[in-house]
Amino acid sequence: MTLAEIEYGSPVFIGILVILGIILIIILVREINCWYWKINDRIKKMEQISTDLDDIKTLLSENNERLKEFVDHFKNG
Repeated sequence: MTLAEIEYGSPVFIGILVILGIILIIILVREINCWYWKINDRIKKMEQISTDLDDIKTLLSENNERLKEFVDHFKNG
């Protein structure tokens, strides 16, 4: 049976509509749930925090290297 052979009102057609309807409902409920609990905003904020922490880690690593150089210079002369 091809898609062109499916008749309006046939069990296959109704089954396809039911499946598409369920998928649409799941997508809508998910979006409403994410909006209500502000999940998308939380994800954006967590990504920004992660980026900021990576920047801090890089700065601390650079400062640690400078501090090692200073201590070595102080010890050696």
